[in-house]
Amino acid sequence: MVNRIKSDLLLAQKTQDAVKLRTLRMLLADIKNKEIEFRPLNRTLTDADVISLVQKGIKSRAEAVEMFKKGSRDDLVKKEEDEIAVLKTYLPEMMGEDEVKSIVNKVIAETGATTVAQMGIVMAELKVKLAGKADMSVVGKMVREALR
Repeated sequence: MVNRIKSDLLLAQKTQDAVKLRTLRMLLADIKNKEIEFRPLNRTLTDADVISLVQKGIKSRAEAVEMFKKGSRDDLVKKEEDEIAVLKTYLPEMMGEDEVKSIVNKVIAETGATTVAQMGIVMAELKVKLAGKADMSVVGKMVREALR
């Protein structure tokens, strides 16, 4: 995935796509920082880690959009929304609600969880299985509902 981002950065440089260029440079800086963070742990960056960084970038930009809307800064809203659109191209296809619900029920059965107090066990397992494929806040609500 990192290689895809780097090649897209080169293409953005050639086509002089300023939004994509700026966004990918920031993403690659985040990736580099995460690699440096992982060095002492002898851990390499995985695609799931990159997806997590992309999701964090989208989330922080979405929060910025809300703040800029409150401040009537439409120019900055547009900039952030354009960056979100670029970052979303690096996320895997999101799973449908029925598919996620099926996986949630399966994991609950596998872990033997029966109460909301055991939600952490279920969520840990689901985070591994659904990383980048589903909105984890929605998944959390599904788990909470299923364990009631």
